[in-house]
Amino acid sequence: MAMISKTLDISLTKKECNVATRKLSSIKKNRVDNGFKTESGAIESILRGTGLRRNELVNLKVKNLIVKNNKVVGVLVRKGAKGGKVREVQVRKEYQLHIYKLIEGLNSDSKVISGKIPKELQAHRYRAEYAQNMYKELVSLGREDPLQDLTENMGHNRKSVLIYYGVSPK
Repeated sequence: MAMISKTLDISLTKKECNVATRKLSSIKKNRVDNGFKTESGAIESILRGTGLRRNELVNLKVKNLIVKNNKVVGVLVRKGAKGGKVREVQVRKEYQLHIYKLIEGLNSDSKVISGKIPKELQAHRYRAEYAQNMYKELVSLGREDPLQDLTENMGHNRKSVLIYYGVSPK
């Protein structure tokens, strides 16, 4: 509606077009746990450890994982990134070894997840969980600006976006 108003240089209101007003509080998708879990739990572990978006995980290849001492310590997000922004993501410490074991025997050009990601899987919930826990981890490491570090990890430009993931500095 906003695009039509701007294009035609007219002023339309939601009331005139009989469009309901949306409120952030009424959005339920990915805000309430639907209880869905994959059989192996591998996808959930990778999402909890990396905070990747669904599309980033679909396109993730083994060669994009940063491995040190038999642990996956980072992810270089190249393909599928929102806005095409390449970034490096830190992997949460408690998932580094587990993710390594998941990819251990795979060819470097293989995708990390070979099958489809079920649409019932609430990837963004795991992204929020990553944000909350990674923030605590960055604080405990004594990072100078943990909010900025997390903002970059998540692929955002503004720290204020982290509020939507339940991250707030204390």
